[in-house]
Amino acid sequence: MLSHNVVSVGRWALVVVGLVGLAVLGASLDLFPTAQAQEKKITHLSAQQNWQRTSCPPTQPSTFCTITNYSRSASSVAISPDGTLLATIGWEDRAIKLWDVPSGRLVDTLCCHDDNVTGVAFSPDGRLLASSGWFQDRTVRFWEVSSRKLVLTLGKFHWPVAPLVFNPDGQSIAFPSCKSINAQLVCIEVEFREVATGRLVRTLPVEKYAGRPVSVDALAFSPDGKVMATEVTVGPRSEAENIQLWEVATGKGIRTFKGHTNPIWSIVFSPDGQLLASSSHGDGSIILWEVSSGSQVDSYCCYALRQAIFSPDGRWVAAAAYQEIKLWKIGSGEAARTLCCHASVVPRVAFSPDGRLLASASWDASVRLWYVGDLTGR
Repeated sequence: MLSHNVVSVGRWALVVVGLVGLAVLGASLDLFPTAQAQEKKITHLSAQQNWQRTSCPPTQPSTFCTITNYSRSASSVAISPDGTLLATIGWEDRAIKLWDVPSGRLVDTLCCHDDNVTGVAFSPDGRLLASSGWFQDRTVRFWEVSSRKLVLTLGKFHWPVAPLVFNPDGQSIAFPSCKSINAQLVCIEVEFREVATGRLVRTLPVEKYAGRPVSVDALAFSPDGKVMATEVTVGPRSEAENIQLWEVATGKGIRTFKGHTNPIWSIVFSPDGQLLASSSHGDGSIILWEVSSGSQVDSYCCYALRQAIFSPDGRWVAAAAYQEIKLWKIGSGEAARTLCCHASVVPRVAFSPDGRLLASASWDASVRLWYVGDLTGR
């Protein structure tokens, strides 16, 4: 969003308006502090929380390392299925950077989109990396990881594409098909594209099912690829914030989950497919749902939440929560563990496949790796 992680274009539109308005004042008022200033602030906060900086990758409890600092915000991260590569993107950066996780070294830069890169995701087999671009780009691009070559470009689309989600079988990728109508973002359907050719193989008619204009800001495949969950906002934001389950093969709606009172920023299935986690920035909650019944089984609050993910073993939920990362052990009733702190908002996080590391991207311009093996028991 993460390894099927991607930033949400619907939400980013608000961010961009704010950044454009502040850009002129940024230099004189230090609204966008330098990397050196951010590092000083981070060190101070981390020392208060007993988190110690170390070299990459961190290998001991309560340690973290900084992989990179962008000139502006770091907006998303993704870790390859084998855990060896970290992909990062930054706002005002049209390329994707690839880092070697064992050494922390920059190994390559995939260049370039025609505008800011808004999302990145590894294919399940790690062979491909998909990326999406902002308004002047509006494409989806596929890069061969081994050769670092661009192998396929889809678009231009009516609207920047996000989120991007690979089917677990690796054969197709899904994303909303949206456009602006009378200054309202309308998503007519979710497209499924064949990864090898870019061919449209099927659609989910989200607008037809809802019967009214909708926006879709979060998608997730079940682990077996047979079910898709979508966030569906019908009408005004205050009217409905629903999660819809779909049968992928037929495009039929299965059931609707209702519980959030504000926009949903992320949806993810647990590794065994039995639970679904959804997060809302506005209502400050993560809800765990039983997929088979649609009933709520647990919830966590109350933070400025952006993205929620499951640990690889399914025992933990981690969330980007303002300047921190929160971790809850499912079903334990224990208080959240806190990874503290970035100097600004954390929009995206990602676990390594073995659950020992957690990557975070922050608007303070940094990308970090945190050692969480002692928390997750890995």
